[in-house]
Amino acid sequence: MRKIEFRVLDGFGNWRFSDDIGLDTLFSRLEFEYREETLGQFTGIKDKKGKRIWEGDIIKAILETKGDECRVKGVVEYSDNHACWVLVIKKNVEFVPLHQLFDLEKIGNIHENPKLALA
Repeated sequence: MRKIEFRVLDGFGNWRFSDDIGLDTLFSRLEFEYREETLGQFTGIKDKKGKRIWEGDIIKAILETKGDECRVKGVVEYSDNHACWVLVIKKNVEFVPLHQLFDLEKIGNIHENPKLALA
């Protein structure tokens, strides 16, 4: 069984990480202020430097389509409709499943570096 992990920013701007305890337990056991909108799940994927990729991270990657390589950048989200982690390139318009990308590089996250997602 795969381990499900979460992270959340506390009131001081520090990341706090869970282990395999689930959301209800996570929030009932938190004894610190946190920013609920920063809660993110670990995708189970690491980038080319071994950095863990979390929901809300901003990554650059290469997408190969019909023999051509294209560099893409976007925000990692979970797609309920497709039941997989995706890289959202244009909000509500264009996305790519993470498993179709290679040479992934984590460059930040939307909570600490929101401008990176727009650049």
